Amino acid sequence: MSPRAVRSRRQAARQWQKAFIDAMLDYRQRLTDKLGAAADEPARARTLTALVLKAGFLKLAHEKRLLNVDSAALFADLMKLKRRRPKTAAQLDLFAADRSRTAIDNLLEDLELDSAVVAKASLGELYATLMGFRLDFFERDLLGALYQALASEGGRKRRGQYYTPPAIVNAILDALPLDPVADPELTILDPACGSGQFLLGAYARLKARLTAAGMPPAEAHRRILERHVNGYDLDSFALTLAKMNLVLEERVGEPIAFRIHGVNPLKRADHLLFCEAVERAAPPGRFDIVIGNPPWGSELSASEKAEFRRAYVSAQSGVNPFTLFIERALELVRPGGSIGLLVPEAYLNIRAHRASRRLLLDRAAIVKLVPCGELFDGVFAPAAILVARVEPDAAARRANRVQVAVWSGGESAARGDVPQAAFEDTPENIFNVHLEGDVRRLLSQIAHGAATLKDRAKFGLGLVTGDNERLVAPRKLGTQWEPLIVGRDVERFRINFSGRHVVYDREALQQACPREIFDAPEKLVYRFIGKRLVFARDDRGRFTLNNANVLVPQLPGFRARYLLALLNSSVVQFYYTYSFFTVKVLRGNIERLPLRWTSEARQTAIDAQVAALDALDGDAFGRAVAALDEDVFDIYGVAPADRAFIRARLAAELGEDEGEDAAPPLASPFGQADAGA
Repeated sequence: MSPRAVRSRRQAARQWQKAFIDAMLDYRQRLTDKLGAAADEPARARTLTALVLKAGFLKLAHEKRLLNVDSAALFADLMKLKRRRPKTAAQLDLFAADRSRTAIDNLLEDLELDSAVVAKASLGELYATLMGFRLDFFERDLLGALYQALASEGGRKRRGQYYTPPAIVNAILDALPLDPVADPELTILDPACGSGQFLLGAYARLKARLTAAGMPPAEAHRRILERHVNGYDLDSFALTLAKMNLVLEERVGEPIAFRIHGVNPLKRADHLLFCEAVERAAPPGRFDIVIGNPPWGSELSASEKAEFRRAYVSAQSGVNPFTLFIERALELVRPGGSIGLLVPEAYLNIRAHRASRRLLLDRAAIVKLVPCGELFDGVFAPAAILVARVEPDAAARRANRVQVAVWSGGESAARGDVPQAAFEDTPENIFNVHLEGDVRRLLSQIAHGAATLKDRAKFGLGLVTGDNERLVAPRKLGTQWEPLIVGRDVERFRINFSGRHVVYDREALQQACPREIFDAPEKLVYRFIGKRLVFARDDRGRFTLNNANVLVPQLPGFRARYLLALLNSSVVQFYYTYSFFTVKVLRGNIERLPLRWTSEARQTAIDAQVAALDALDGDAFGRAVAALDEDVFDIYGVAPADRAFIRARLAAELGEDEGEDAAPPLASPFGQADAGA
């Protein structure tokens, strides 16, 4: 099949899958409306979800010829309720004990259905809906996709759960040594396995290797599930779906002794959340590979945060479940073993994760980093692929070179490599994926001998009114109303004032820095949102809204307009873009920008050039700014060839950056730094 045909088939499958999920959601909603109010809404909702999932599973099992019944007999099984049987607390695997039933029968039992709800359910309607689709045409984790759709958005956010795109799963697994032929005792763990996306991907690769080596498919199936793949999760529904997904891969009669357990791997024996079952299931150094997409930013109680701060090194700079999972993965994997995880892109550079980055540098050789951008619909959550190898040898870690790639068109494209040792020298051990070759050389050259604004400027955040429609006016309405600069007013080198006004009342405003910062005789104003640095000078004591922040420079020997020329230059933009890669212009990053001093005479000349820009427009303004840019290149000693390199890279990275005119990013649940960081 040609690549075009493959893409077409995938697109059609996605469209049909969406149609199927929408149909099942509609069915559940109609049934919910029919049942009316209930005393125990959560329990009833769970039954409705179980009913829909069970129906989907049975249809898949039937289409894969795992059940020797016709469709009518198949659907009649939906009426069967869970048969009670005793279970002890020590039984981590709920299905292995009863080996007289088939694997499928055991799994169906675990989806409990309330008889009162099922009795009122329109099963004929559900049957008709199912018969309208060919489910085995869809992606492998159809049940997981359906479960995610059935779960409320609020519930998923609280748990930090987001469905991982299949291409991402494949990219992570492709970077790991999954070979059960070379290593018959290979053990793989997904510590937050959900419905088993990563386990399914690992299963497919292991089965292909084993059958290629001559092992019968049924034997390979059982060996993989009972020896190689392991999964943990706290969501019992998700665990059942993971087992269902894996059972659907091959016809099997006897129940499988799954290594998939409902335990919390973050609970360890060395702190108060001791859980003996976890230590039996997940002793340190047991696994060869840890994979997955651990929860990001899920809600934790105050007591959990306190315990995790005491128990985890990563929690010292901020408590976020995914960094705890990284630390736990490093413990659970043997020396020389690997981890492959999807993490927030913020992990690479945000201050709150610096303790985890330091820990990773101290314990592992980073194999691959792939910033992926936004992968999840409806939430601002740029992601990154992290692949690392546990490496006890410090010299080997420092000598390691990290493969850097970019995510484009649904696949990972190699970009180069970066010495891991370079991360030892970045501020707060930022994992700067841009430090390959010429970029690293130029960043070092630009920073050499330069001053910074750290402790040499006063910063102020723009005003937060809480109600812009009422408290921000398009013009001056009275003597108390004063000029207000908004983000889109700020352009490079100048302010194109739109005429807005505000009443400065610190008691009425939600956020307001001291008036003396705004009243400074000379201050620099900058856009808060945007990849491109945009600075202008204000000498009229105007206020700013919170999409434009201010700084009052106090750097000896530097004129304000000269600083303006540096901060708007290609040189400083290049340093900023390849050091911080964030859409928020944070104070801490501005304080690290390298500012090269030059003579008073040259500063006087540049001051005059910047002042003259106020009278220019169009092409004349552009030519004057380009001339200033060349002057700044000269001050930093950048060679002509390197100037062309810098401009080309900035054009590729920034493109037509809309800055503040673009919509602000959606709220992120994943621990982004605040405006003052």
